[in-house]
Amino acid sequence: MYHKTLLMLLLTLSILAAPTASAADISMIEAGRAIVARHKDAVITVQVVVKLKIQNQERETKNDVIGTVVREDGLTVLALSSIDPSALFGNMGGMQFDSEIVSIDFLLPDGTEIEAKEIIRDPELDLAFVRPVKKPEKPMAYIDLSKDGDVEILDYVVTLNRLGKVANRVNAATFEQIEGVVRKPRTFYVPSSSVTNTNQGSIAFNLKGEVIGLFVLRSIRSDGGARGDNVAGIILPAADVLDGALQAPGFDE
Repeated sequence: MYHKTLLMLLLTLSILAAPTASAADISMIEAGRAIVARHKDAVITVQVVVKLKIQNQERETKNDVIGTVVREDGLTVLALSSIDPSALFGNMGGMQFDSEIVSIDFLLPDGTEIEAKEIIRDPELDLAFVRPVKKPEKPMAYIDLSKDGDVEILDYVVTLNRLGKVANRVNAATFEQIEGVVRKPRTFYVPSSSVTNTNQGSIAFNLKGEVIGLFVLRSIRSDGGARGDNVAGIILPAADVLDGALQAPGFDE
């Protein structure tokens, strides 16, 4: 009887000591789920076949990357480094490194595959804009980059993603915390370095549902220091991504 009573007491104490979700935690989760529900169809898998050439050796790779549709005609923004690493890194350690995009296809949530092509790119900002080869029969779900917002240091953002083939390319979302905010000479946000499912090309929103920007790689000219000091993952503000999107011609142009 004594042992049974002691066991019940220990069980009760363990339950009382277990962490519970606060009202703030629940509110943040609900805000994140609302963002996913509203924008999930505008985040798509883009399958890219790339021919890599290092010195005199060539090989082709097929990769799934994350794309965010930013216009109803299917204009989609990607992190350029996710499809063409040579555009960001150029020569590596004195070795000539080149890449050529062989094909691009959209893999839509309903299983539809759409042939696409690159329209414009901005290596400085690590952006590439791609679009269906043929105009879609109906408008595609997209994210309006003009409805943007801001965040400050230690704020949380919600990032939208798609998992890989092994997980049936389903929607995924992650909370990321802002570790730093750079305002000059150009604004960008520095997320924490914790390992999550967020990838290059993932779109980020603040908890009010306003679009913040796109995860890309920022690279600066080497000063002889360690390579890791010259490349970092950042969130490029939505306004900068929108500037690029406005330069991409439509089907009637």
